[in-house]
Amino acid sequence: YDQMAYYSYYFYDIKNLSFLEYIQIKLSYLTALYHLEKLNIFNYTADQMLVEIINHENFNEEHKIIYKEVLLLKARYLQDLKKLNEAIKIYLDLFKMNVKDRALRKTLISLLFQRELMSYQRHFAWVVICVLITFLLIYIDAMVIKAAYPHLHNLWFAFYIFSFGLAICITGAIFIKSYVVSKNRLKGGSLD
Repeated sequence: YDQMAYYSYYFYDIKNLSFLEYIQIKLSYLTALYHLEKLNIFNYTADQMLVEIINHENFNEEHKIIYKEVLLLKARYLQDLKKLNEAIKIYLDLFKMNVKDRALRKTLISLLFQRELMSYQRHFAWVVICVLITFLLIYIDAMVIKAAYPHLHNLWFAFYIFSFGLAICITGAIFIKSYVVSKNRLKGGSLD
């Protein structure tokens, strides 16, 4: 709250500082807005700040660093709102600015992986069905098969192991395919 109050109280004095000092103070204000979850003000201020930095007559390395920090905050904001596609676009732009940034690469792959997993919701429904069938078969085995038909216990055991194994295989295949697709999309630069 101190940074917000300081910025609000001294706004006109801050505007009269050099541009670099002004955007550094505004960045701390923006960070405070993000952490205090003042999201409407944050979004407006972040967009305004990006336009100010881009339209400034001198765009040097210090301005570029602050520009990246504002984009990173905006991407986190979109990620918090579960707007993955928009966040991925910003992270991809940031990644193109610095391809060697491993932390950014991991974040981008993680978001692409998360988005890819969300596209397999129907497949996860099959996993849940297989697990439920497994539990049902185990229950029937414990209540009926062992008591009335002990000679069928091994066959019944094979059925529920197969059902559970199928659930594990489907899950593994989804995760592997999602990871490979995410890595390939990052390499190719394609988000679709």
